Amino acid sequence: VAANVKGVQLGLVNVGQTSDFSLGLLNVMVREPLYVDASIGHTGSLTAGLKHGSKYIRWSYLGGFDPFIPAPTWRLGLGLGAHVPFEKLFFDLDLIGMGVVAAGDPIYRTSQLVDLRFAVGWQFARRFAMYAALDAKAQISALTNHDELVPGIAQRVSADTDTAQVYVWPEFTLGVRF
Repeated sequence: VAANVKGVQLGLVNVGQTSDFSLGLLNVMVREPLYVDASIGHTGSLTAGLKHGSKYIRWSYLGGFDPFIPAPTWRLGLGLGAHVPFEKLFFDLDLIGMGVVAAGDPIYRTSQLVDLRFAVGWQFARRFAMYAALDAKAQISALTNHDELVPGIAQRVSADTDTAQVYVWPEFTLGVRF
């Protein structure tokens, strides 16, 4: 527990007014905003969630839906990212992990999605920003309907077997944060 942290705050639970760099399981910074983030990818992938953290490190709690692939999927996940602000301009680098389940399938039938996102944004007001991002995505699926769970631009990078399949693809994303 601290007031205003200049430097690193490291712990399981970090609480303070503000912090430059807090890394812990739970980070509560009273004067750092809690953001709502929503985006759409060029494949039609819809994602929304919450972001919070310190001035330079942000946690993300996300959910999403992919309605335009052969077997529409739901996603739920967690991310950790770096935020680098320059006046109104900012850069974000996020690593996101998500569980993916086809709509109508039982929850235990999941694939795993890893997303590395580089975003450039503009802070129009204290509580409103827009950004464009380039995502590198990889999905690991041990299910039988592999090809139906990824967008058409995804490339399989694993052998064609009945075991787990790995797909990769780039995605261009536009988003808002408020």
